[in-house]
Amino acid sequence: MQIPLSFEQLFHHKGLKELDQLFISHLTTKSHQHTQLLMAYRDNTAHFSHTELSAFLIQIAEHTEDFLIHFFSIDTEYTALKSKLLNNNPIGLLRKNFILTKVKKRLHKPKGQETFSQLHHWLLNQLNKKNIGGQTLDLELDVANFYAKLNTDNTIENSEALSKLTEWCAQAYLTPEGQEIIKDWHSFKFPDKTDFTHLVNISPQHLKQRDGFNLTDKRLSSRAIQTEIHYCIFCHDHDG
Repeated sequence: MQIPLSFEQLFHHKGLKELDQLFISHLTTKSHQHTQLLMAYRDNTAHFSHTELSAFLIQIAEHTEDFLIHFFSIDTEYTALKSKLLNNNPIGLLRKNFILTKVKKRLHKPKGQETFSQLHHWLLNQLNKKNIGGQTLDLELDVANFYAKLNTDNTIENSEALSKLTEWCAQAYLTPEGQEIIKDWHSFKFPDKTDFTHLVNISPQHLKQRDGFNLTDKRLSSRAIQTEIHYCIFCHDHDG
């Protein structure tokens, strides 16, 4: 795609208007239906429910992404970043489809007979048997890939292993030994209720020493960001 605009032109209203027209032309070639819906949305003649609007915006975002990749000629950088992000996908699926559902329910039931130490020994043996991880020293990703493998085939053996993995996750969350292992895992971050009258925590233990005007926040890792994105998609599907 050859874009007849310079980067400097994008700082001006005329350039942005031309860019928008180029995007609409691009969208038309990809999906005439989405183009019609977008124009109707802009004109306030389209009527969406909250969940329908969320789904529509996500669909438009995919076309926008495709357009910008070609506009800035960043195909190579996009492919590399996409590969890195997709590597963390199993963790988002583990959290969404397993920990926030089956494991969360298990937390409120009586503890099983096996100790966390016994369950952890079983887990490491299973990962070794199935050739998962070992070199990465990333147990969170290994557990996510293990869950994905177990969830692929509905066999009695996999069903039993899933039950045991559920118990391991529950005890990892509830016991001191387990908490030490998963303390930095994003898959075990449960959403907290928001108190809109106290959005900023000003307790002494949360204060940070500022040196000049440099940022004190180290920013989120790509895995942490992806975890937040997965939760955003959850809200989109559930009307907030």
